[in-house]
Amino acid sequence: MSVSDEDISTLNQLGLSITQAKIYLTLAYAKNLTAQETSKRSGAARPLTYRVLDDLLEKGLITKIIDKPARFHAISPVECVSTLMNKRAITTAELREKAKLLKLRLKNRAVSKAIDKPVQLEILPKRAAIYAKTEEILKNVQVSISFLSFTRRVIALFRYIAAPLEEALGRGVECRVIIPKTHTELWKTINTFEKYQNFTVKVIPILPKAGFSIWDKKELLIATSSVDSPTPPATIWSDNNCIVDLCQEYFEHLWEKSEKPIKITHKAISQNARHHNTA
Repeated sequence: MSVSDEDISTLNQLGLSITQAKIYLTLAYAKNLTAQETSKRSGAARPLTYRVLDDLLEKGLITKIIDKPARFHAISPVECVSTLMNKRAITTAELREKAKLLKLRLKNRAVSKAIDKPVQLEILPKRAAIYAKTEEILKNVQVSISFLSFTRRVIALFRYIAAPLEEALGRGVECRVIIPKTHTELWKTINTFEKYQNFTVKVIPILPKAGFSIWDKKELLIATSSVDSPTPPATIWSDNNCIVDLCQEYFEHLWEKSEKPIKITHKAISQNARHHNTA
């Protein structure tokens, strides 16, 4: 009788290797075979057959008949399955206890890490690093973005991050921008974003003391210079709660005092110039 692939698979799932299952079933079907006969009938190489026979003897799934040469006999399939099931139940119970301990250790480690979390500060010296960090944060932002920026700087940034910013707005992320003055190039740049009700720009009458952006009230990017240049200066990233909360409070204070700007267009500028010339 040939060994069934289905039976091999069943024994494999119960904990035997494929070769162990083949050799056990070969002995269960044929009875009292020598190692050489077992190797020939199972298709396993002879050195491997000897090793597997020793394994099966140790597991108690076969017995050895003293003869010249020695012969091997499989215990009944019912006993075999019962033995493997019991062993698997014991192993599963042991794993369950180990899993509980693992979860407890990981939980305690996570709590400890949260309590002992050091102040996180990172210097981003160049534009490439600053924009890359901005894109990385932008992909993960979930709730809100707060920009306090200089006009030329925010125009350059928004041009670069236009696609991921619009994707975030489409996900419902609230984006608020405070700038010291409007500019025709600003409206060209943010024209795509104006269709989103969760995108708002406000203007303050004075230059801010610093430019920064706050993400989900958890992360902060703050520039180290107040010069309004398209090229960003070295920037500090931080997720320290104290620093983030301080900047967020300052932003909210300015937001209350700021006003929605009058949209500036080339047409408006031309009309204004004609008015002055007539006068």
